[in-house]
Amino acid sequence: MEWKAIFLIAGMWPLSIAIRTSGLSDIIVQQLFGFFDNSTPLIFAAVLIIFAFIMTQAMSGQVSALVLAPIALSAAQTMGLTPAVWGWL
Repeated sequence: MEWKAIFLIAGMWPLSIAIRTSGLSDIIVQQLFGFFDNSTPLIFAAVLIIFAFIMTQAMSGQVSALVLAPIALSAAQTMGLTPAVWGWL
C-alpha cells in the first residue's frame, strides 16, 4: 500500500466534490458540446479518455479520475444517459 497515493487521493477528493457542486462540470460539458456538436456518447467518451491520458502525464491516474468523474457524470446527464447503465455504479 502506498501511503503517498492514499493521501493524494484524500487531498483531491474535496476538489472533485467542488467541481460537481459549484457547477464547473456543467460549464465544462457545455463548452465541450460546443466543440463536438451532435456527437455520439462514444465520441464524447473518447474525448474524455484522451483528456485522462493527458492529465495522467501531469498528475497521478487516481487524481485524474477524481477530476474527470464529475465531468463524465455531468456529460451523461446532459446526453440523457444514466451513468449506471451496466450496474457498476
